[in-house]
Amino acid sequence: MYIELQEDNLQAVLEQHEATLVMFGAGWCGNCKLLKPKFKKLSTENAPAFVYVDADKLPNSRSLVSLENLPTLVAFKGTKNVAQDMGNKIDVVQAVLAHLT
Repeated sequence: MYIELQEDNLQAVLEQHEATLVMFGAGWCGNCKLLKPKFKKLSTENAPAFVYVDADKLPNSRSLVSLENLPTLVAFKGTKNVAQDMGNKIDVVQAVLAHLT
């Protein structure tokens, strides 16, 4: 399942899912633009919810984690951050995702 947040409600979305992989990105971020289609494709092949958050447009959602760079991938079990990493490589996504399977 792929969800692209339109409202600043990441906390509520996390509460609705047992496991969630979140990608924080931004429209201006070239690396985010490269990773987003791969992230979206992986969502069709894996069980947890995959959520894309535009870190610029949704500041409350961004405040749930410590962002140093974009894109940042975060694995949540419920509302608990269990793994986090930065990068635009599919290996990074899969490494963070492994904490949810």
